[in-house]
Amino acid sequence: MEQDWTRRFFVEQADMFLAVMESAEMIERGQRTASCIMAYLRDEGLENPRILDIGCGTGRIAIPLACNGATVVGIDLSPRYIEIARAKAERLGVSDRARFIVCDARRLDECLRGFEPFDAALFVWTTVIGYYDRETDIDILRRVKKVVKSDGYLIIAETASKDFISFLSNFVGGAKWFTEYGEYVVVECPRFNPATGECLTTQIFYRRHGKDLRFVGEAKFRVKLYSLDELVDIARAAGWCLYEAFRSFCTREPYRTLGAINAVFRPCELRCSERGST
Repeated sequence: MEQDWTRRFFVEQADMFLAVMESAEMIERGQRTASCIMAYLRDEGLENPRILDIGCGTGRIAIPLACNGATVVGIDLSPRYIEIARAKAERLGVSDRARFIVCDARRLDECLRGFEPFDAALFVWTTVIGYYDRETDIDILRRVKKVVKSDGYLIIAETASKDFISFLSNFVGGAKWFTEYGEYVVVECPRFNPATGECLTTQIFYRRHGKDLRFVGEAKFRVKLYSLDELVDIARAAGWCLYEAFRSFCTREPYRTLGAINAVFRPCELRCSERGST
């Protein structure tokens, strides 16, 4: 599998993954996540924040944020997803508060000239970070720091934890996961490599026809996973220090290793404000 699989998955095969992103389940989940992130930022004193949503897809986080009073710019590699996000924002009457740009996150500071600075930047649902390699992840986070205010926030939410995926790999082995998204069923076949910390996943898409399932297509993606301490390490290398980490943004329970990572970072210059770093 080639190093840069993202263009094939999100551009060439863009319509296939829409079955997941545009399902009622994922749209509802996006609304819930956006509401909880917005509540968190308001508790931090940001009533109507300017937010950058990186890897925004079809706007499942960005548009609910705009509906809740934020001004949002969403970027994504996929022209198809950006087209859909713009149409949604227009239909819902928030196109003045939700702007969408086709942009490779590896050049985000160049794409966003004239739109910065932001109060907060988001990576939600295991997006972008881990798509390439450790050095690229650090570079992306450095670029994010250029477009976020000096007292701003970096939020990495609902991101797969290497600890958890490693645990599942050891105890469940080569299991396949079947998930229903409306009229589609997606079979996921993950393979975790403990030597590299990468998870190579094959997704097989089927569409319901009565009681039958008809094959739609197959896609593969590779993500480098991080444990919380490793994520803290690459963030620090880019100038971000851990502020706090949660099991969930909605409950704000403290982070536990067997679950998704929800972490908040702030510029390391703000050491007096840090809650989670040493």
